[in-house]
Amino acid sequence: MRTNKRPTMRVNSIRKEAIKKKVAVYVKSLQEHADIENVVTLTTGIINKNANTEFSHTEVVNRRSSPVQVRVVVFSWNNQNSPVVLSSVAQTIAANSFRSFNTNISAVNFHYEVVILLSSVTNVVANHFGLNSVGGVPTSPQEGDTVLFKELVHIV
Repeated sequence: MRTNKRPTMRVNSIRKEAIKKKVAVYVKSLQEHADIENVVTLTTGIINKNANTEFSHTEVVNRRSSPVQVRVVVFSWNNQNSPVVLSSVAQTIAANSFRSFNTNISAVNFHYEVVILLSSVTNVVANHFGLNSVGGVPTSPQEGDTVLFKELVHIV
């Protein structure tokens, strides 16, 4: 019996170089914001934004007995070739407390990403929600814009 094999796609050298440049821009952008020692980097991945979503809302709880350093960076992927940093906010979260980070993403047409840089993930939990707003105040989570801690991807 003959098996159906899909042909492998070949990527020419020009395309490979273009991809390398895009990745380099993204990595450089992350490195500029990685001012945390022993940083652990988590990402939501690129989120296809719900049309009603106006705010990126990230919550981080620190269940440790010591503080944790956190930086939340929100990228717009309106231009698929080069992401744009919409916000980059750093805070130290005290032991047994939580903080939320909001970024207005109403100017994002289709895609955005949230990157969370942490000094430790031991006893630290982060979740992300896309929110609509009423009178400019973030309110309700929007379908499709929720990324829970277990779904965040560790970037090496």
